[in-house]
Amino acid sequence: MLMRLELPEAEVWSYPLLTLYPPLLLNTGNGFTVLLFTASILWSLVYCFFEEKPTRGFFFLALVPLIRLEGAWFSFLAFAFYIWKNKSHISKRQVLLFSSIVFSPLVLLSFWRFSYFGDMIPVPIRFKSAIGHIFYFILGLRNLLLDFFAGGGILFIWYLFSNKNKSNQQTPSPALRNSHKILILLFVFCLPYYLSGGDWFPAAWGRYLFPFSFTSFVVFLSQLKEFQPKIKDRFFPYLIVELVLFALVFALPFGSFQRLTENLFAPRNSLAGLHSKKVGKPNYRIQYLSQLGNHLKKTTTPRDVIASSEVATIMYFADREALDLLGVANPEIAQAPLRAAPHLLSKTTLQNELPRLIFKRLKPDMIEKKQPEIVYAFDFIVKDLLENVKLEEVTNADIFLALSRWDRQFKLLNDSLFGGVSELGRLGYQPIVVQYGSQFFSLYFVSPKARESHFRNLRENGLFGGLVKNNRL
Repeated sequence: MLMRLELPEAEVWSYPLLTLYPPLLLNTGNGFTVLLFTASILWSLVYCFFEEKPTRGFFFLALVPLIRLEGAWFSFLAFAFYIWKNKSHISKRQVLLFSSIVFSPLVLLSFWRFSYFGDMIPVPIRFKSAIGHIFYFILGLRNLLLDFFAGGGILFIWYLFSNKNKSNQQTPSPALRNSHKILILLFVFCLPYYLSGGDWFPAAWGRYLFPFSFTSFVVFLSQLKEFQPKIKDRFFPYLIVELVLFALVFALPFGSFQRLTENLFAPRNSLAGLHSKKVGKPNYRIQYLSQLGNHLKKTTTPRDVIASSEVATIMYFADREALDLLGVANPEIAQAPLRAAPHLLSKTTLQNELPRLIFKRLKPDMIEKKQPEIVYAFDFIVKDLLENVKLEEVTNADIFLALSRWDRQFKLLNDSLFGGVSELGRLGYQPIVVQYGSQFFSLYFVSPKARESHFRNLRENGLFGGLVKNNRL
């Protein structure tokens, strides 16, 4: 694409430079489909609007919604823009032919989804959609603003459009004019997602704005070759404003540039930070959940069902059927009505409701209805709950203190998801605390029907203990 933007030398240096774009690195490291999704979008744009090879472009437009269904909105926008741009020499017959190429695969996929799942819309989309809800609309605008700054999109758009009509600038090439229109198209494509509430992923990744922000970065690179000549002609204060804006965005604490600096250019600090809550917890948490999954694989039967809002790491390592309490893979929860807006303006609210916002829809009777053998609520990380206690010196009294703190910390979440710990007790679920050495502790709940077999498996795997009663949990 850089070469189509009249930058032929990009063939030499574009690959190493593009890999320095922080959201690209962060999303690559987490294995999301956003990169394949964005690559298909860029190929469709190159073939449709820069190389005038529409058949190839339509192939990639057809591929985009097959990767992520929300890409259907992009395919429609790009196809409509192409038809409008070339309306003078495209017949109605060609429009029908081209539209069949672009949308037939999506139609076939939708019919298959309906025949197999009973619904054309994937469960995660139904779960996340909050269009029309004023609170999530405001939250989505906030997320859009954060992603717009975190990925540097504000910088690239500022530079491109502030230089568009400068008197000392030559008439833009057709390729550059196309790129400006394409950026508008990509921004419009990203808007519905944010208007329906956005996501809970870190702004530094900028996942759902990535097609727009990455393309703006590519177009920005194509214009850097003109930067040096303009320095001599540009009004000096205006140049200072641009440089200050760049410096401020690079330094944002939630931004991807700051995250890249922490992860790549300060290895000593990063390694030391593994022991701190802020830096180390996400990495340790993955290890913690995988250890719990391995433990449950050894101590449950293949027919046991594990209920949790953590439907990825634990279930992968446990190799057990999951009952999703979050809703992204549970149609019953995804089709439930949106929860009531939090009382953010209430003067009497004593607990922060923001952590609950990830759970947009609730169905707290799922445990009673499905009766899973194991229920895992939320992280029982003893080293965070007992900061002043050495793990190798933990006693039963310390465990009960950690349980009490855990209960207070996650009470709102537990109450929202399944009615709270008291509801699990009413259903006969027994809390189990397991300990491996002095490094791994975990808490989960076992149903009455699975208790005997689970205790037997615990003993067979070298875990022994007893029943200890306490009124804290």
